[in-house]
Amino acid sequence: MELGMMLVALYKGCGVSYIPVSLVMMLFTVVGCIGSTFAKADKKLFIIVIVLLNLGFLVQNIQDRGNGAVISALIKLVVVLGSAVIAFALYSRLSKWISEDKVVIGMMFLQYGISIAVLFLGQLVGDRGDQGATISIAGTTPFEFVKIMYIFVAAGLLCKDSDTIKIIKWEINRGIILFVHTAILSIVFVLCSELGTLMIVYITGLIMLHLFGSHNRWTAALKIVSAAGFVIVWLVSAKILFPIMVQNEGALPGIVSKIVRRFGAVFHPELYMNDYGYQGTKGLMSIATGGWFGIGTERHRIDLPEANNDFIFANIIETCGISIGIILIIFILAFVKRSTYIAEKCENNYSKGVTAGIACLIAVESIIHIGYNMALLPITGIPLYFLSQGFSAIVTSMCLVAILLVISTKIELESEETLS
Repeated sequence: MELGMMLVALYKGCGVSYIPVSLVMMLFTVVGCIGSTFAKADKKLFIIVIVLLNLGFLVQNIQDRGNGAVISALIKLVVVLGSAVIAFALYSRLSKWISEDKVVIGMMFLQYGISIAVLFLGQLVGDRGDQGATISIAGTTPFEFVKIMYIFVAAGLLCKDSDTIKIIKWEINRGIILFVHTAILSIVFVLCSELGTLMIVYITGLIMLHLFGSHNRWTAALKIVSAAGFVIVWLVSAKILFPIMVQNEGALPGIVSKIVRRFGAVFHPELYMNDYGYQGTKGLMSIATGGWFGIGTERHRIDLPEANNDFIFANIIETCGISIGIILIIFILAFVKRSTYIAEKCENNYSKGVTAGIACLIAVESIIHIGYNMALLPITGIPLYFLSQGFSAIVTSMCLVAILLVISTKIELESEETLS
């Protein structure tokens, strides 16, 4: 697999600069597979992730043509792999403690604290200063960690033997607590103009309620109301409010204006390239320019906004072609399928919930990212896990993989105990 990546790099004219990255990945792959064998972790999941990581670093190296990218990639790679090892060790020791109700409640309040900090201290970034909110601390994005904690909160609330949890002196249904918690986070996300995180957390919460919730009727009603509300917002924004904005007949509040612009220009961004559809048009141009095997020369490269993060899928197709894009989608599907397989094998309900939550999060985020890169969904500005080069996204994604590997080791131990 590494040799295949090297051939692609050679074909693109930057094989020499990619050699150090490839050697580090080879070493990590060998060491990781040996470690997985001794720990009895899932090696197939590990290899799938290695392929996805390789694609991300390969595209970055080809695009930057070795102009300082090799050292940057190596530093990022070492930090990311080190974070994964630390996460593996910590979760191996603390998984039972994290699942306790008091810790789950603590994580909920920690999410509120981070979200409120972003709301008041965050720096608005994006096109025309209204794409999202982030705190400029070494380039990190706090909402990435809020998303990860949400998985553990959802699993800790829903995947327990008791349907209720005692708060002070009241017994409250766990599903209701998760619904209220999701609603509070959603309000803060809206205030921060963080629509991508809102969609991911909300959809993941619905899926978790569907899989593990005890009140199937109101969960089904919530899904119907949510789907209907999404369609209504889309139609009202695209058919009524967006034409008013284009004709400058009325001004809308900031967050409403953003929603209307994103839904209104989603299918035909090229009609509004000089304003509302600039990013979407550039994404489509990059995909069209890439063809089957990517651009032949850098002179043909489109100036794509956030090429290594929010539009990494379009960047991959432009750089390496539709053929690599198809391979990428196949491996993302393989990751979700393998995660689902691990979840099905879990005998511990909490581990089952965490694994299912990670699979849902990766699947939802991938669908939304690829969808808006192809002008099928509104642009939300979210990364594609394992491939986007944002530090927060790549670190959190590898930590999630480490947690899945820990859970897979416990499956083997449980199987051995059962056989004994």
